[in-house]
Amino acid sequence: MNCDAFRTSYREMLGASIRANDVRRSDWNDHLHACDECSDWYQEQQVRDRGADPEKFPCVHVAYHATYKCSQHDDPWECPDYILVYSDKFDEYGIPIRDGGPSKIDIAFCPWCGLKLPPSKRELWFETLAAMSYDDPWNQDIPEEFKSDQWWRRSADDT
Repeated sequence: MNCDAFRTSYREMLGASIRANDVRRSDWNDHLHACDECSDWYQEQQVRDRGADPEKFPCVHVAYHATYKCSQHDDPWECPDYILVYSDKFDEYGIPIRDGGPSKIDIAFCPWCGLKLPPSKRELWFETLAAMSYDDPWNQDIPEEFKSDQWWRRSADDT
């Protein structure tokens, strides 16, 4: 299978049952795993299908894994299929540790392509809130924008 045939049959292969088109599906899967360009294209399509913009992530690999949604588990720490977690509040990525809590190993580079990820904004979050007289933000009623990425995206848009 060539790249054009792979991309043209994307929707068909996603919607086809596993038994339907076994030979064609096998060729399609073989191409997906053999062609880096089509693999990246596939991941980008998946991110878009999930309603996210891959351009808002450092690379397509991080976007693909950070936007993964399990149909059985809402919490990434309850599902072994989540291999990457993203905190939008701190703009940081990590590999979840399955210890019963929200522990993770912070990562500074994409595990798939090696791209350097943006530095965590965790310290800046605390510093910004401290400047606003919040000395214990975990236990205080902080402004709503600090519960998501709004606080840092707004300041990034101002620059």
